[in-house]
Amino acid sequence: MTDLKELKDRKQAVIVIHGIGDQRPMETLRGFLESVLTKSDKSYLPEYWSKPDQFSKSFELRRCSAPRRRDRPRTDFFEFYWQHLMQGNRVSHVRRWVLSLLFRRPSKVPSHLRPLWWLSWIVLLAAAALAAAGGLAWYLDAMGLAWMMPAVSLIGLILQGFLLTHIADAARYLDPSPANVPARQKIRSAGVDLLKELHERGDYNRIVVVGHSLGSVIGYDILYYCWTERHAGHAEPEAPKHDALKALEARARALRKDPAADREDIAAAQRAYGFELLENGHSWLVTDFITLGSPLAHAELLLARDAADFQTRQRQRELPTCLPYLEYGKVFSYKDRYDVKVQQGGDHVMRERTIRVPHHSAVFAPVRWTNLYFPSRFFIDGDIIGGPLADTTAPAARRFGVAIRDVPVRTKAAFGLLSHTRYWRYHAADAALEDAAIPALRAALALDDKPVWEAYLEAAAAPPVVPKRRARSKA
Repeated sequence: MTDLKELKDRKQAVIVIHGIGDQRPMETLRGFLESVLTKSDKSYLPEYWSKPDQFSKSFELRRCSAPRRRDRPRTDFFEFYWQHLMQGNRVSHVRRWVLSLLFRRPSKVPSHLRPLWWLSWIVLLAAAALAAAGGLAWYLDAMGLAWMMPAVSLIGLILQGFLLTHIADAARYLDPSPANVPARQKIRSAGVDLLKELHERGDYNRIVVVGHSLGSVIGYDILYYCWTERHAGHAEPEAPKHDALKALEARARALRKDPAADREDIAAAQRAYGFELLENGHSWLVTDFITLGSPLAHAELLLARDAADFQTRQRQRELPTCLPYLEYGKVFSYKDRYDVKVQQGGDHVMRERTIRVPHHSAVFAPVRWTNLYFPSRFFIDGDIIGGPLADTTAPAARRFGVAIRDVPVRTKAAFGLLSHTRYWRYHAADAALEDAAIPALRAALALDDKPVWEAYLEAAAAPPVVPKRRARSKA
């Protein structure tokens, strides 16, 4: 049996995934840590040490290690840096993606984005009208405004630079056209490799994935693809446990019948199932997924053709939901059988055992999903990129499942669109806000949740050391 004392020497890991923009290595992670980590009461103890990152295979990246405290185990922070894999952006990438979004029927555009969609068409038609009139230069000269041409040219250059350094990243990652597939593949493969190395290293008992903006979409993808490789990675316990699984599936069935049912205890049920997977010798260590300003709020537009196509992909287990999609409306697991050697009298005999394995899209059974967003009003105030992700009782509000914990937050230090970059930037004025962003982010990370940490240690200490095997996948 695994020694509990040895497990207490292990650590937890946090992976932070940056969003769009001309990001520099470690810039996002250092800003994140300055706000998330509370200062130690010991003057000689730093907030974190900067160490070589042995997982990313890049000399530009570091592993930031926060020291152990009485109420927090040692925590290693990693930045999954993908910007260098998204080079060679061109205006054509943005143009092709934007046109694919605009040339849709209004009925296929989500209702909350329809005003912005119409506004985009007005701007596009106005630009086309100027071009038809003989060009902007001719128009300005006719109006006696030719002196404005240098300013217009400067604005055009600034806009082109913004498109290439920001919008093009999203355009290329979200558009699976042939020219974009290599970059998408490299980014996802690098992310999956990082998660796999953290699992296989043997130093960690818990992993948290945090994604900001486009990084939340990347995090969603790499969690799914890594889970598909490891979902059947249980051991062969003599007495497999299924109580927590049955309870979670029962909660999922109840919520499927009545979306308005109480959801308060879902996170506890997911956590209990995570413990049970460990007790069954499962190899999965990710416990939480945290999204900040996530464009997944507009998934019907960005990941599918329309709402019907989006829901079809969820039913086909292509887009994981939280809680997982139920097979035949009943379960998200299947049976797998194996033989174990047990002692009977003075002899050892082989006995068949049955274990229930979560299907390949059930990553958000043991993984809790918390989503932070700045509510947007009239596309001016708040973060229009982010938004709620959980299903609601309204029939049209089908998103990513009933168990996502949506947390609306705000800050006094930003206005309008600037709030998209303020999820972990501290301002003294925020201290008086009950729904300030940084306390909500710290609560979601739960780095110093000592009772939870001890429960994970006990669960991990329970299973016997047996050879791991890949169960026969029936997904």
